[in-house]
Amino acid sequence: MIKKRISASVIVKSNRVVQSISYRKYLPIGSIEPVVENLDRWGVDEIIIFDIDRSKNSLGPNYDLIKAISSIPISTPLAYAGGINNYKDAIRVISSGSERVIVDNLFFKNPKNIKNISNAIGSQALLLALPLTINKNGIFHYNYLNKKSKLLDLHKILDLKPYFSELIIIDYLSQGFDSKFDIGLLEMFNENDIDLVCYGGIGVSELSSQILANKNVKSIAFGNILNYGELKFQEIKKSIKYSKKNLRRSIFREKI
Repeated sequence: MIKKRISASVIVKSNRVVQSISYRKYLPIGSIEPVVENLDRWGVDEIIIFDIDRSKNSLGPNYDLIKAISSIPISTPLAYAGGINNYKDAIRVISSGSERVIVDNLFFKNPKNIKNISNAIGSQALLLALPLTINKNGIFHYNYLNKKSKLLDLHKILDLKPYFSELIIIDYLSQGFDSKFDIGLLEMFNENDIDLVCYGGIGVSELSSQILANKNVKSIAFGNILNYGELKFQEIKKSIKYSKKNLRRSIFREKI
């Protein structure tokens, strides 16, 4: 049985780590190197980098940032999102040190390029991330570039399913708040065999166990809460009532 993961999300804006609240408000944290070093030392299963101003400013991926992270002696796998527009970008992100790449708005702008990226680096190395919200009318994708929401066509995701390994569901309205992740977002995917990563407002609560119990969920990701000290990650691990034997075992690495 493949064990489920506890991942960490790191939001980067203008080369600095920030706390993000619903993709609308940002609070400064600092340089990325010490943040990544700490996450690696605490034993998170994966570090997900969201470099949020790359696509907005048409800057392309931040290769210098990826290389700076990769130069740190860490063993935690990295996934990178930010400014990836084509297979050449994706290949270079991988060669710069990220194990996986993540795309978002490319799914709507040019889905053909998602297929090209997948063919170039392999579907296992490609993730799709979608900031979502749900109401009585359906599930909506939030485009953080134009600040607009649009009804999501799930069939388009299913058409591209062979080309990506996991879908990151971001409850963007709950991002920055504790125990607010909308479990209804998962129900929209229950009938579809898509591997999911859940992120946004999960917090330290029984909600994490409830999410992990969903058969499609392979990982839950925490962001802002991890900025309050290393004991927060240990608190998260202790709060999860989901069967520990079905979770990857975290190894706390002491500083040398």
